[in-house]
Amino acid sequence: MRLVKYFLIILLSLPLLACVTSFNKKSPYIGIKTLYFDDNKGYEFKNEKSKKLLIIIEGSGWNSVLGYKQKQNWRFVGTTAQLLQVLQDRYTIFIPERFNWEIGKNYEADPDELYRYTFDNLLESYKATILEYLSHNEYESIVMFGVSEGALLIPILYNQLNNKNVNQLVSMNYGGLSLHEMYPILAESKVTPVAWKKLYNQIIEVYSSKPYPNAVEKGYIGMPMRFWSSIVDIRPFDYYIKINIPVLFIHGINDFNVPVESTQYIEKNLPNKPFEYLYYKNLGHTNISPKQAIKIREDIAKWIIAHDK
Repeated sequence: MRLVKYFLIILLSLPLLACVTSFNKKSPYIGIKTLYFDDNKGYEFKNEKSKKLLIIIEGSGWNSVLGYKQKQNWRFVGTTAQLLQVLQDRYTIFIPERFNWEIGKNYEADPDELYRYTFDNLLESYKATILEYLSHNEYESIVMFGVSEGALLIPILYNQLNNKNVNQLVSMNYGGLSLHEMYPILAESKVTPVAWKKLYNQIIEVYSSKPYPNAVEKGYIGMPMRFWSSIVDIRPFDYYIKINIPVLFIHGINDFNVPVESTQYIEKNLPNKPFEYLYYKNLGHTNISPKQAIKIREDIAKWIIAHDK
């Protein structure tokens, strides 16, 4: 447990750090409009000249999906702040909030939110928000982008939304394997630091048999054990089997949170799908430099525009 607690200290703020650089720290979200839907809400960047929509599902964390703002400056932001810079002139962009969380507030000590934060609850919240938004807005084409936790969600959301106007998906840093399949890979991977290998072996032991922990005490990377128990068996590959629209998979070769093998598994086992793959050397899960952030966002924009007929 001492090892786990050590990693919690350094990792609590990591999920949204993928785009900590290369953004305007005072105003990264110019033109934002907050929309409220019953118990959920989302953020819209409206392009009145476009009938195209980009939906962004962000990674995990205990702050708003937009990031964390303290006083006048944003300490870190989500991937949205990057994609706005390359796609806002062609798309309306919509980001469902994690439940109804507020900007500038941290929820990691809130017992109700610790309990609520499970995969099923998150999926239902995002689904309800997106469906409500689409019921008031018509678009000729829709792209769904997910990063990390969001990339786990998008193939499932796509199948559940059953919206024929969704014509592209972009998955960054997740792939197709379940966590049960990933942890043994990470425990043996040459890119995984020794201390992390010990952590993964501890996690393998915890989730070696059911019933899984249902506790709100913090586990791996600062998320409740109840949360990990809710996602450990979910396998995105089983949903990609049913998907036949263009999908772009993005993964860092040096990712030791989600192994690159998770994306390579899809490439190997679904060769006849309209799927494409971008692998980046020297890229991990969250440690993206300004130069890398610019390169990746430009590559994403180029692919989306090329496939959005």
